[in-house]
Amino acid sequence: MVDKTGRTMMIGSDLDVHLVAEPFIGGDVKLLVESECELLLVDSYDSDGDDDVRIDVLRLDEFC
Repeated sequence: MVDKTGRTMMIGSDLDVHLVAEPFIGGDVKLLVESECELLLVDSYDSDGDDDVRIDVLRLDEFC
């Protein structure tokens, strides 16, 4: 899971919670995405009054 600050946590099968990524100041929307055995953190920024969107993609871990 990822919160709006970018802090990313993993909940293990034993329900232990592990910090995967420290919080950071960034965009407006943060998502976790799986792509070909990689865990990606996608951070998007909306421009005020524009149709432009900036998207940063960070690779967190390989898990396959």
